[in-house]
Parts: sequence; structure tokens; C-alpha cells
Amino acid sequence: MKLTENVKVLLLLSILATVILGLLCLKAIDTKLVNFYEHDNKKINLAQIKYINSRVDYIATLSQDKSEDMNRKYSTHFDINEISKIEKILEISKKSDFYDIKIDAYMMFDNEKINLFQSKRYVKLPTNFKVNPHMLGTLKTYGIDDYQYQNLLKLQDQSFTNREDFVNTVIDRAKLKKNDWLVTNIALLGVGQKESDFLKNIDSTTAETILDKSEISTVIDSLKSSYDKYSGIK
Repeated sequence: MKLTENVKVLLLLSILATVILGLLCLKAIDTKLVNFYEHDNKKINLAQIKYINSRVDYIATLSQDKSEDMNRKYSTHFDINEISKIEKILEISKKSDFYDIKIDAYMMFDNEKINLFQSKRYVKLPTNFKVNPHMLGTLKTYGIDDYQYQNLLKLQDQSFTNREDFVNTVIDRAKLKKNDWLVTNIALLGVGQKESDFLKNIDSTTAETILDKSEISTVIDSLKSSYDKYSGIK
């Protein structure tokens, strides 16, 4: 009789264990089914996403770059190692004569792009513009006469730290009629080859946004926070 009671107890415990296990499985399934990621005022069911990946695209042109790397765009996997590389680039920028930097970190949910972080566009413009033989030769081909040429020769020993001041001074001294071609090309002709290649990607109306120590910290902290967000759902 006692043996029969023990069997009943064991049977009940077995049934109870099975029920508890079933409930835990159902809870796990239910949790998975309601695991949503909120984006742009909508919820994305992660259980329906087959592929999640992190990416970072960025422009990083520095005065220290080789000519062939001017205005180069990068696109690669976004991880801690890439954040370290970006941080080194930002630190180097503090010693750059000019730069153009913008960073875009994001996730891909299958074919849908989910933004994680977009930086400002940080631009520091070249600050050494001069009338030089190459500029004089180009403007002579453009059509300036000897009087205009001689007026520009008088500027050869002057250096300008402001692009707009340099362009306006050259146009004024040479008595040129201001137009878009002159505004763009006088600046390009008044600097070295690398600076010229750099400026070809910078609109003449682009204002400087300097990347100082505080801005660098903000960018790196934002990138790390963005990667943590990705790591929490991958």
C-alpha cells in the first residue's frame, strides 16, 4: 500500500515537473515572439528578422593623407576595433592643417537600414592661399591682359588665411567680373595640389565646424553607445 502511495507521489511530481517545463517553454516562445525593436515610431519584430549586421560609413580626409587618399570614403563592419581606428583618426585631426570628417553608424535588419549615430560634418579649410605661377598661367589662358597680370604679380609675396578674402582680393586686383567659375577655381589655384584636390569636394559656401577635444569625446562616446545598442539585440 505504501509502495502504491509512493508511486502516486512520484507520478504527481513527474506530471508537475512536465507542466512547469511546458510553461517555461511557452514563456520563452512568447518572449521571443514579442521581442520588438522600436524605430521611427514603429515596432520591428526581431523574431522575423533573418539577418542583423552593423556597419559604419565615413569620410575621413586629413592633410596628412596621400594625394590618392584625398576625399576617400570608407564603408566597413562596425565594431570596437573600428571605433578605435576612428578615434585615432580624430586624434590625428587635431594636428591637421585641413580635414573633412563625417561618420554614419547603422544596423541592417535584412535590407532595412536602422540608423544608430550620425555625426556632424567636421570641416577645417586650408589657410594658406597665395598667387603663384600656376595660377597666373591659368588666368592668362582664361583671358587676362598684361595690366591685370601685372596687378596680380604684386600679390605674389602675400599669404591669405581666409579663402573668401583671397578670392575677392584676386578678383578686385585683376578687375575680373565675378562668376562661379572664378570663385571656385581661384581658391583651387591658390593652394598646393593636395589642398586643391581637397577643396574640389568642398562647396564654396561650406562653413568650418572644428573638431575639438570635447567634440571628439562626444563622437567616440556616441559610437560606443551605438555599438552597445547593437550588441544588446544581435
